[in-house]
Amino acid sequence: MGDNYPLRACDRGFHESLTHRGGGLAQAADRPPGSSYFDPLLERNGRPVRARGYCSDVFTDAAIRFVRRNRNRPFFCYLAFNAPHVPLQIDEKYAAPYRAAGLDDTTARLYGMVANVDENVGRLLDTLSALGLERNTIVVFLSDNGAQHPDRYNAGLRATKGTVYEGGIRVPCLVRWPGRWEGGRQVDALAAHIDLVPTLLQVCHVRPPQGLALDGQSLAPPLDGAAAPTEDRLLFIQWHRGDAPEPFNNCAVIGQRWKLINGKELYDLQADSAESREISREHPELVRRLRGEYEKWLADVSATRGYDPPRIVVGSPHENPSLLTRQDWRGPRASWADTGLGHWELAFAMGGRYRVEALFPALKADARVSLQIGEQEHWRMARSGAGRAVFTSVSVPEGPARLEVRIHEGETSRGPHYVSVRRLSEDSLN
Repeated sequence: MGDNYPLRACDRGFHESLTHRGGGLAQAADRPPGSSYFDPLLERNGRPVRARGYCSDVFTDAAIRFVRRNRNRPFFCYLAFNAPHVPLQIDEKYAAPYRAAGLDDTTARLYGMVANVDENVGRLLDTLSALGLERNTIVVFLSDNGAQHPDRYNAGLRATKGTVYEGGIRVPCLVRWPGRWEGGRQVDALAAHIDLVPTLLQVCHVRPPQGLALDGQSLAPPLDGAAAPTEDRLLFIQWHRGDAPEPFNNCAVIGQRWKLINGKELYDLQADSAESREISREHPELVRRLRGEYEKWLADVSATRGYDPPRIVVGSPHENPSLLTRQDWRGPRASWADTGLGHWELAFAMGGRYRVEALFPALKADARVSLQIGEQEHWRMARSGAGRAVFTSVSVPEGPARLEVRIHEGETSRGPHYVSVRRLSEDSLN
């Protein structure tokens, strides 16, 4: 999924979509002039729309309308809240009870956002019940990662978001289907997000497309009450910044019992779910075996997927203009900081003339602005106080190209916050 064609939800098979850009609201991927959790600037089926209300309420309202419209036929609805998340914007009525209980303002706002999500999930479940769909609708609720700060409740698990310790990656997954699965029980089977697709395909009697290899496995047997598999299935997790993977950097090999972190730390999860006792010296052969399994996995995904970024297609009838943001920057200086610099990997759908507009915070002094597309380079002068530089008609051939804009200020350079790329019609050139 992404912010531009062909990676938007509306390009990837969803018949209807209401989305924010990037990883959340009030972030670098927002359309200018930026957004908020209240009356957010969203995209409906790929087109900008200003919503009214609080973001989680808006998304839930849209999901409820979708369910009502499709009540008489099978449907799939993916409701992904960006809350709870910084900047912790929430109506005071949700934060006030937690602040009154003695929690600091940040924690009160965080728990207020959780309470609002809980309320909205309840509204969706109530809708299913009111429509008579509760018994035969599968509902899956899960989170994406552990707490961001060590002072949050984390069930005694080690570390936080961004790490591959259990406190960063073990999350709740609640599944409800009254027509088939008995509730009120815990399924003790090693599982991951990659298991959801094969599970839903199996229980809905849908065959995957021929030749499609799925990484996950169906959880239907343990959900149906069968004993959890006894074989030591292995899951592989790796997460770090950068454009390419670094072997044994922030990675984990996870089995039903054993877990190897960064190729050297070994833990027995059955005896020590808090990962408090490192035991690699006691099991050197096991460490070597798990390291070998990791190396085979990394070689496999490297061979079958590659690490070239998916290119943003510009100048197509599906999206014109295309808004590029720092969210999709590549390169060693890529960041959301005002001093950051990066490039975009693009594919021009058609050759022709393009208008390229760079947007940035108002300059404090005169600066030169350069545009590089492939091998060609163009320059503009931007005066003090300016917040944009426009390259009105740039000839670009069809095909892949790297685009970079630099703001040159003395001996330093930085990138813009946004770049708009529009293919010009023949009429606009005459």
